[in-house]
Amino acid sequence: MTGNFVRATWTLLAGALLVGCGSGGGGNYKPRPEAKVAPATVAPGDEASLFPFKVGNKWVFEVEGETLTTQAKAMTRSSVTFQVTGIVDGPNGKDATIKVTTEAQNGEKRSTNQKWRVNDKGIFQLLAGVNEIPFNPPQPILPFPAEKGKRVQYKGTGAVATKAAGTLSGYTEVLGPQEVDTGGGRLSAIACQMAGDWSGPDDKGKTVKGKFGYMVWFAPKIGPVRIRTELATEGASAYQTLRLKEHKLQ
Repeated sequence: MTGNFVRATWTLLAGALLVGCGSGGGGNYKPRPEAKVAPATVAPGDEASLFPFKVGNKWVFEVEGETLTTQAKAMTRSSVTFQVTGIVDGPNGKDATIKVTTEAQNGEKRSTNQKWRVNDKGIFQLLAGVNEIPFNPPQPILPFPAEKGKRVQYKGTGAVATKAAGTLSGYTEVLGPQEVDTGGGRLSAIACQMAGDWSGPDDKGKTVKGKFGYMVWFAPKIGPVRIRTELATEGASAYQTLRLKEHKLQ
């Protein structure tokens, strides 16, 4: 398992502190009050605005990751760009192909594709992973209506931490609006989390098992603003956090 593993399966860790700077000194110092952020809301029937699908839409994230084993600990920093390159309207909803480009600190770039779906039942992931492995059935990321406490179970196959196709079993739950920090300031977004068990073959064909956690914050009319992935297996664990720096919608 490496900290460079990029796919969508995630869990919870939120926000940062907003620290104000005042003028003056000594006893005259008064901390700047934290700005109030209205909780994110989305009207029934308008949930597709939580992940706007249109060719050319782009989201750029700064990425921090860590891989921990019994022998070593490694930190990674990079940037990731999601860009919609294709859309298909079908009987099961609107499917988007999203090109995911990762740029490492040394300037090295690599790209892969993900596929997502939005329909009246929710936001789903259809394909992900370095080797572009499909989820069967589609993996629910945010079930609709996007109401706090809504929870669905999932069992299927898809990309796992060994970068191969494996099995996934767990749940997806809507946590409701939460404040997060982004490159454009603090905002409120609808949080959802996935958690459960995974198993799959390593590069020698041996079955490896572990836990996964995946969390995404979706802001209405913006899209994903933060993504958190956690993976664990015997003797190793990894996390990765994507924080939105900028976005451009067509």
